[in-house]
Amino acid sequence: MCEGLNQYCNRAKYLAYFGSYARPNDYVDEISDINVVAISEDKSLLLELASEGCSPVVITEKDLKEFCDNGDPLCYYIIYDSKTICGKFPNGITFRITDKTCEKLKKAVIPLILNGIQGFFRYDELSAINNMYRATKLSIRWKTCEVNKTIPL
Repeated sequence: MCEGLNQYCNRAKYLAYFGSYARPNDYVDEISDINVVAISEDKSLLLELASEGCSPVVITEKDLKEFCDNGDPLCYYIIYDSKTICGKFPNGITFRITDKTCEKLKKAVIPLILNGIQGFFRYDELSAINNMYRATKLSIRWKTCEVNKTIPL
């Protein structure tokens, strides 16, 4: 699943795994998704990478720069929590933490908690545990963002 992505290298300036798949100690087979980022103008990569079993983000260099300038946590994960498959990360794009960064992290916690509760009442223990684990991790990231102005991986 989500292997052999080198075939897409000629269509992306940068292609990388990010998230738990980039951190082998955090990745759990059959539970974790495999996040992939492609910096490309070719939006058809989105469907093709998804058909490989990945959870893709296909973004233009211009849009990524805007995300990073606005402090979007996605930018942080792409820069600091990724393993390059091919290409080179664009020069001049840096992550800038803002109040919006911490607020976005905070807003993402509630849906994960709700999904965890729903999984519990559906007797879907795997979903309940997975979502509550993610909510806990994200809560730590949010509070660390607010207090220390950084995001732990």
